Amino acid sequence: MPPIKAYRPLRQIEAIAHWGTSSEEDLKFPHRTDTPEAAFSYLQQQLAPIAAAKQQ
Repeated sequence: MPPIKAYRPLRQIEAIAHWGTSSEEDLKFPHRTDTPEAAFSYLQQQLAPIAAAKQQ
């Protein structure tokens, strides 16, 4: 699942990778949102299949 980067300009995300807080690989798969609600909705959609698989 790609990381969610909400409300962060790209230069800040690149700085995070530069200083080792996040990997360069993470920069390839960000999902950008405009609101916290959109980020939460995206997380729910991505996590539902994972949670369902763990319950089996």
